[in-house]
Amino acid sequence: ISSNNVLAFSSEQDGDRDIYLLDYPFTENKPRNITDELDTDDWVQNWSPDGQLLAFQSKISDDQRMLSIWDGESISHIYEYQKYLREYDWSTDGRLAFTNLYRNSDKPAEIFLWDGDTVTNVSQNPSGEDQFPAWGEDGQLAFNSEREGEYDILVWDGVSMTNGLTDTTTYKNIAPKITGYYSKPVWTSSGTLSFSGTEGNFAQIYEWDGETATNISNVPSIHNLGQSWNKNGFWAFTAPYTPVIYVRNEENQTVLKTEGQSLPKWSDG
Repeated sequence: ISSNNVLAFSSEQDGDRDIYLLDYPFTENKPRNITDELDTDDWVQNWSPDGQLLAFQSKISDDQRMLSIWDGESISHIYEYQKYLREYDWSTDGRLAFTNLYRNSDKPAEIFLWDGDTVTNVSQNPSGEDQFPAWGEDGQLAFNSEREGEYDILVWDGVSMTNGLTDTTTYKNIAPKITGYYSKPVWTSSGTLSFSGTEGNFAQIYEWDGETATNISNVPSIHNLGQSWNKNGFWAFTAPYTPVIYVRNEENQTVLKTEGQSLPKWSDG
């Protein structure tokens, strides 16, 4: 469902798998097919924050797929690939970052950026895995990157370019001594950056204030992962091997501790 209450879904009701849009209230309107003219199987990915752009995938053949954008009137085909795209994340100004996993090939995963016109390689790291792109409210892009055998969280300022590509010399390396392959960057409701990292035997959730990393989950006897914030400063995370889910308020006080293993996710409300 988009921010302006339009439901997007895929259905095979007319033969090929097409994408339909349904306006609110959903029980009083009829869905409209936006990919009827495409001779492909199509899957919804996600809406831009303002609800004006919809990203979706199309299967052209067994080894050929396309990422496309619907802008409310027309469809733009922006990126052709072979196997798997994952981890889509929109910026507040309508740019889309995503990961090409290159499964079943000798290429490691890389992160790409659609800026509204063209798609470019953000990670620019053909020898290591790059995953988990995450836009901050201020337009910075963070992601996990494997370089020279080490997994780091890199942050691009969202602006610096050189020769038509993001300027990798401006990337900041966040807390390199404690990050690992599992360190997924997540922006907090206050605009700081969080991630899971390890200083001892168990992964903990840290907050990076621009200079230092502070352990904010602080449950040192178990692994802490999957942090997620809502707009009011409440946040949640999981200890998946226990399994327990914690919910804390903006003062970092635990307000709920319950059995659970899946990654917590807040509604937009």
